[in-house]
Amino acid sequence: MKIVYIFLWHFCVPLSIYSQNLTVIDEKSNRPLEEVVIVSDNPSAIVSTNSKGRVDVSFFTDSAFIEIMAMG
Repeated sequence: MKIVYIFLWHFCVPLSIYSQNLTVIDEKSNRPLEEVVIVSDNPSAIVSTNSKGRVDVSFFTDSAFIEIMAMG
């Protein structure tokens, strides 16, 4: 039974905690920017930053080009 737990810990846990995060901040104030949209055509994906300016960009791993857009 101990071997099963070691196997699960070694192979399954790293998969569940793997992510790529991006924090978008204002150049002048260094404050996080909320509701910034990040878009990719291939593969098709659209995400936006949260209230802390953070977004998970693991959806874009196979993208050659992403576009970051902010209003204001």
